Amino acid sequence: MEHILNQLRSQVNDEDLNQISQKVGVNKDDARNGLESVVPALLGALATNTSSPQGVEDLDHALTRDHDGSVLKNIHAYFKKPDTKKGEGIVNHVLGPTRPEVEGYISQKSGLKPKEIHNLFDIAAPVVLGFIGKEKKEKGLRPNETRRLVQQIAQESCQDSKIDFKEVKQLISERSPVNTPRNNALKLLGGLFKRAA
Repeated sequence: MEHILNQLRSQVNDEDLNQISQKVGVNKDDARNGLESVVPALLGALATNTSSPQGVEDLDHALTRDHDGSVLKNIHAYFKKPDTKKGEGIVNHVLGPTRPEVEGYISQKSGLKPKEIHNLFDIAAPVVLGFIGKEKKEKGLRPNETRRLVQQIAQESCQDSKIDFKEVKQLISERSPVNTPRNNALKLLGGLFKRAA
């Protein structure tokens, strides 16, 4: 799978960026740069969350049920009217209590304000899961194959951006209520898409 940043670069046009920039309150270049930071960070968080069998199972179930890639059929229409309520639910559950710290980290890397990063997360999250779900559906990926896919595209996307995969992983693991590889967040992943659907 071509990593998600490259797919976004090829599919998101100037009008999409104009729509995003207006909703976030930044210029078009900042909207592009912000997307290229929040997407790898979200993927890094997903990769961290799927470091246990339960996390793998929860993500696989959520993708099968709620994220088959249909959002990508008309991605330009989505950016005109993004489902930020669903996006917020996804990001809150993936990042859990670490969301402010992650947004602060991305703010330092990108130069955007934490609130702008917050809004970009909410816009981008359904699209990110749509890409993963589409790949899973088209290739019939099993849960562990989905885990390997997420790990691969997370690391590739981080390498192609300002985001450091290891720093995201450390942020999420160390600041979780239980200092394990997102042990507590695995429960959240189970409800992730029930509330966001």
